[in-house]
Amino acid sequence: MIAEAVVYINDRADLSPAPVAGDTVAVAIAYADTECNLACGALYYSWMSPMESEGSAGSLPSNLPCDTAGSDVFLGFDFGTVEPGEYSWSLHVEDACGGSSARSEGTFTVAP
Repeated sequence: MIAEAVVYINDRADLSPAPVAGDTVAVAIAYADTECNLACGALYYSWMSPMESEGSAGSLPSNLPCDTAGSDVFLGFDFGTVEPGEYSWSLHVEDACGGSSARSEGTFTVAP
């Protein structure tokens, strides 16, 4: 299971007010794997910013903890210092046995 994404602006968990150019933005997604078989599973993600975009899939590390609560490890994105425009992300995981999580998706707009 993956939780609802939390967007951090300048290290604060808040989208009010919306980010402006020069702010730092990160997206943190807590997860819990009750069977603890997410390690060696797969991560599918994409993100877009006004300047570039990327999408890919890859293996999760073999030492990935079973959950965020016991480890303080999150899935997510670090957009760094943002420029004006639209940003988006999408992420889901698949455990080592083929079980798939829900998809975490979101967008935000950065004002000039």
